[in-house]
Amino acid sequence: MGGGFHVGFFYDPATEQRMLRSLKRNKNRKKTGPEQKFIRVSSQNVSIDLAFQHALKYFAAGQLLEAEDICRRIVHQDPANAKTYCLFGVIARQLGKEEQGLALIRKAIQADPAMAEAHYNLGIIFVMRGVIEEALSSFDQALALKPDYAEAYSNKLLASHYLTSLAPVEIYAQHRGFGERFEAPLKPLWQPHGNTRDLERKLKIGYLSPDF
Repeated sequence: MGGGFHVGFFYDPATEQRMLRSLKRNKNRKKTGPEQKFIRVSSQNVSIDLAFQHALKYFAAGQLLEAEDICRRIVHQDPANAKTYCLFGVIARQLGKEEQGLALIRKAIQADPAMAEAHYNLGIIFVMRGVIEEALSSFDQALALKPDYAEAYSNKLLASHYLTSLAPVEIYAQHRGFGERFEAPLKPLWQPHGNTRDLERKLKIGYLSPDF
């Protein structure tokens, strides 16, 4: 269990292509309604939504500086863009800019208090800072907004082990709750094990962890 930042938004090539086609169709149309804002990305003017897709693409590719630059320009044009603040904050934290990342995630929550991903990422920052009670509160808020948020529940369990005021029985109950919510629905898909049931046989045990 446990893990790191989770943006909650994913680069989708089909979405990008659909936005590009829409942009081409609208170029020669007469403008009606509020003026749409554009950002210069890859030598072309694109909408803010399409620019965000570009930022996600760079982020997914590990090109954090390029993604950061686009996010900075998006929020300059659209200061209430919560999802961009969220991505911007995650990028800043991954670039080692802890205070800036914290401030940007908080701006995301201010812009959209109902964004579960922003509360989750705030919790991750609190865990990294060793502020466990605040982290658990952020994870609880994320789960209140999005009850099926497995990453938030998983990291809540991990952080619970660092809080000395929680009794082992309480932590165990929370782990059981995770199983009931996320594992039980998948039980029909479990595959039977073909191992022999010899009590004397030697077991091969493997450990998986991002911290090794």
